[in-house]
Amino acid sequence: MPCEFSRDELFSFVVIGDAQTAGELKQRNKDSNLTAAVLKNSYASSVDQWYYYSNQSPIIMLANNEWRDAHNVKENIVIISADDLKPSLFLRPFVGIVFDVDLAMVN
Repeated sequence: MPCEFSRDELFSFVVIGDAQTAGELKQRNKDSNLTAAVLKNSYASSVDQWYYYSNQSPIIMLANNEWRDAHNVKENIVIISADDLKPSLFLRPFVGIVFDVDLAMVN
């Protein structure tokens, strides 16, 4: 079945540095009581990176815009800990000890 996106759908991939905090946020996200505003206001110090994806450029422009709340933008939040992106011990010699999180997220 092909994946269909709504016109006003935004995907937020949030990389959290602390694995325990990431676990708590993953559970809050599963319980459907996690919003971007909560992440920005209460967990800003724990956020390492924040990536956005949408199939519509205007939605990306609204991601950090003051008029975002006035639009009907459905946001799908994906919480990832920094440890989730590290290569396994088997793969580490092939990708190197220093691993760039941006490289994994972009690819």
